[in-house]
Amino acid sequence: MDNFKTHTGQQTTLQQLGGQISLHLLPLYSPDDNPIERFWRDFYNDVTRNQRYKTMHWLRWAAERYLQEHNRKIAQPASIQKAA
Repeated sequence: MDNFKTHTGQQTTLQQLGGQISLHLLPLYSPDDNPIERFWRDFYNDVTRNQRYKTMHWLRWAAERYLQEHNRKIAQPASIQKAA
């Protein structure tokens, strides 16, 4: 998680669990260290950047196609991904 105030405040539920969860703080703005930010960047690059869809149906189709391909890649063993 990043160091945003609400994540590190006294009332943060995760910190009240008494060591059951280990928090890993990231710099306040660190998109390269946050896996979801890398995912959204790649999604944006592949699906919406410089793309125009005539209807919401085609935008949804492109998003679903991207997600299916992404899920297929992460389901493969690393040795197969490197060969591709």
